[in-house]
Amino acid sequence: MNWGTLTGTLFSSGLALTLLWLRARRITLKRRVEPYLRVPEPDARSARSARSTQVRGPFAFFIELVGPSYRALATWIQQFSHRSNRLRVRLEQAGSPLSPTEFRSQQVLWSMAGLVIGLLLAVPLAISGRVPVLPAFFVAMIFPLSAALLRDWMLSQAVTRRAAALATELPTIAELLALAVGAGEAPLGALERVARRTEGELNRELRRTVSDVHAGTSMEAALRALAQRSHVGAVTRFADAISVAIDRGTPLAQVLHDQARDAREESRRQLMELSGRKEIAMMVPVVFFILPITVLFAIYPGLTALRGGL
Repeated sequence: MNWGTLTGTLFSSGLALTLLWLRARRITLKRRVEPYLRVPEPDARSARSARSTQVRGPFAFFIELVGPSYRALATWIQQFSHRSNRLRVRLEQAGSPLSPTEFRSQQVLWSMAGLVIGLLLAVPLAISGRVPVLPAFFVAMIFPLSAALLRDWMLSQAVTRRAAALATELPTIAELLALAVGAGEAPLGALERVARRTEGELNRELRRTVSDVHAGTSMEAALRALAQRSHVGAVTRFADAISVAIDRGTPLAQVLHDQARDAREESRRQLMELSGRKEIAMMVPVVFFILPITVLFAIYPGLTALRGGL
């Protein structure tokens, strides 16, 4: 082995151990407050785990050094799993059949495609000398990051579009269910009839609910699953109202009519809020483009007359 390689390895190992030692000696807020708190008595399992973590022997010092870094890594992995759970919820909101792993794989593929495009643009510029190497490298790195963010933005747009479609289709679906129930159909039969005669995002959810009921799930559980999958407030209240009406024997037709009316009122309120925001946005071109041009046309003849008089 080369002496330089051996010296560098020993120096880097010593530097890493020194950094770990300094990290272990750092006093955190938890270590400051913990002696002044009354901790409940641990049970047998936690006591065994606590005794197992108190290692004695030649490796105790190494474990004491590596312990904080290991706990930080475990916390980071746990946060990443929470992000995966949030991504799973977003995919359900978008109605996508992809799993979080498949979505991340698509993001990686998009990043690779962006990297290829960035290299195809940056390498010729760097070779020809038109752009320095460092700016060309940063330009090439912007493309994969932008591609990954673009895929995430497309998912967010799909979530928004699907939520708007569910909220828009709900009043019509609720009225059709109310007419079917009022005509003497059972709740499951009304859901089947409406699912056969309609199309759209809410129709797909109704078909899935009917399939769950035919597979052996109770009507209440299938409606709760519908509310959990939709992640839309109006649809959640709609499914909960139907479930409560079936459970308590409340007249279902009246409940469905009330839900349709509430959904229309909420849609009208959201439309008024959107129109208010659009009205403010419409003032931007008026103030910054149309008004200056109007003022310019108003004062230009006077400026011309003054210039001619001078």
